[in-house]
Amino acid sequence: MKQKNCVLVSLSARLVFLVALLVALALGGAPAIRLTQAQGPTLPTGSEPQRAPAAVADVPMYSSYTAISGYITGYAYLPLARETSAGWHTQIAVQNLTATPATVWVGFYDGASTVIHTETLTIPGWSPYLLDLETISGLPADYDGSVVLANPAGLIAVAVHLTDGQISYAYSGAFNGAYEAAAAVMFCDYHGLDSRLTVQNVGIDQATVVAYYSDGVSTTHSIPPYASVTLDQSAEGHNCGDLLVYSAILRSTQPVTAIVEHYAQDGSRGRIFESLPSGWSVADAPFVARNSEWWVSGIAVHNAGLDSVNVTATYEGQSSLPAR
Repeated sequence: MKQKNCVLVSLSARLVFLVALLVALALGGAPAIRLTQAQGPTLPTGSEPQRAPAAVADVPMYSSYTAISGYITGYAYLPLARETSAGWHTQIAVQNLTATPATVWVGFYDGASTVIHTETLTIPGWSPYLLDLETISGLPADYDGSVVLANPAGLIAVAVHLTDGQISYAYSGAFNGAYEAAAAVMFCDYHGLDSRLTVQNVGIDQATVVAYYSDGVSTTHSIPPYASVTLDQSAEGHNCGDLLVYSAILRSTQPVTAIVEHYAQDGSRGRIFESLPSGWSVADAPFVARNSEWWVSGIAVHNAGLDSVNVTATYEGQSSLPAR
């Protein structure tokens, strides 16, 4: 049986650097998959008021996200967006990937299948648009939910930035879902680190999602269409402690997408990454390093197959880091 493995690379810099929150242009000529209207949310008739692009928030945090390429559609699904009194702010960067102006519908959900607020964005050809949730008066107080973006007439790319003033996250929006997804590494009271697994149903019907954790725990959850559920690992039944590092496989009756949030219990640090819809027998990590003056990297390897597997890590190349 062909083995599948998921690789997560975590990089922590001792010298702070800035990675701008821009959506990647490099589509590389990859084939586009367009979802039919039946696969996306039902769009309302009429139009919503247009908003001017918001200014970039002055946040002394830095984050990075996965470049967007490959199978792009006119829909994007965001499992997590926050705008709360606890200090969480969210910005959504949307790029029109066509030469003609795009009208992009944005729907906000708060755990149910009914949209609670909508926005309509008009974006020139090949241009980005930054939607700052802090400027949206129609969202409820302490919003914590999922978002769907739709441009049935063309292609879009979407990235998300979240910050609470202490830590900063970024992740790429998903363009379709999978009936099985893998989350490479999670924590539950692991040396002061905890994890949240946020799962969004991107199907048109209610989803029954089972989370199978590698420590033997499994839980079942029901998620309405386009809504999300956050599974705080401290409440999932794990035997939490400093020795517990584990992974998860999600199996669902509807396509889903998911992200994993790692955070320190003292609020000092955190990171976020997207789940993978499947694994690979070969995976490439473009940049890993061990340098006392620059970087310390960790690689988490998740066996997403059914049998035991031997994994060989081959390190190649040489350092190309700039001089200090």
